[in-house]
Amino acid sequence: MKKALSVLLSLVLAIGMFGGVSATAFAQDKEVVTVKFEQTEARKMLTLVNEFRTSGSWCWDESNSKKVKYPAVKALKYDYDLERSAMIRAAEITKLYDHTRPNGKGPETVLNDYGTCGENIAWTEGYGLSAEHVFGLWKEEDKLYEEQGHRRNMLNGEYGAIGIACCYVNGRYYWVQEFRDFVIDPNKSPANDGYTDAIIDYTGTVKPSLVGVKAPALKAPTIKVTSPKKKAVKISWNSQPNIKNYQLQYSYSKKFKNKKTKNIDERYGSMTINGMKSKKTVYVRMRAKSKSTGKYTKWSKVKTVKIK
Repeated sequence: MKKALSVLLSLVLAIGMFGGVSATAFAQDKEVVTVKFEQTEARKMLTLVNEFRTSGSWCWDESNSKKVKYPAVKALKYDYDLERSAMIRAAEITKLYDHTRPNGKGPETVLNDYGTCGENIAWTEGYGLSAEHVFGLWKEEDKLYEEQGHRRNMLNGEYGAIGIACCYVNGRYYWVQEFRDFVIDPNKSPANDGYTDAIIDYTGTVKPSLVGVKAPALKAPTIKVTSPKKKAVKISWNSQPNIKNYQLQYSYSKKFKNKKTKNIDERYGSMTINGMKSKKTVYVRMRAKSKSTGKYTKWSKVKTVKIK
């Protein structure tokens, strides 16, 4: 039987870092969405959260006039039951980005049991797969009280357990932290880093089998090129799963004579190159290397910009 409920939620509306609330209506029929879970990366966030909790910190009070001291609290235990719940929620928020589930119920209904519980959600685009990046955003050190809900959840001494999930759909990584005051399943299970058919319906279940779900082939990156300041070019590109690294080439020649080549870590979604030649047109292209096959995609479409 469920215990008396105390739910603490956090939802960020900052466009560009996290998404706003989806206008999607509650699902009336079952929908199947293929997601790629990234649980090896998601579990890395546990260490970051616990270092944050056990060192003690602060949050603004409701008047935003005083920093309230949050003393050091115990490290959270990783709960693999909570992780499974977080994975369900990660799949669900790809369809309805809200703390209300697609079945119209509260997020606590995804948990098998609870006393005090909480949830953090987020999506990122253009930053690649990085638990450290999302954790840094959830710390909200440059925010005021109204936007420090994620921070307060992570520092809450009433919680004793956490489960974390991340999944990738259509260029975005969706992240969920589920908190609870006690652990149900401390037994480590293999991290799910595969493609799964998630059934979004009134029960919010996730189909565990990966049979018949194939990883989509990597596509050439989609790039955007600008010159934000003098003697500089900025290149940004879309995220994709299963990428080992990117390779970028640029030249002042349409045929890429005397080209420069840079290899870029997959976690980045943009870079700025300084020291370019003013008033010159630069030609830029990019390709991605598959983590599983080690092969490159085709080059992206060549983009150009005149350097300021």
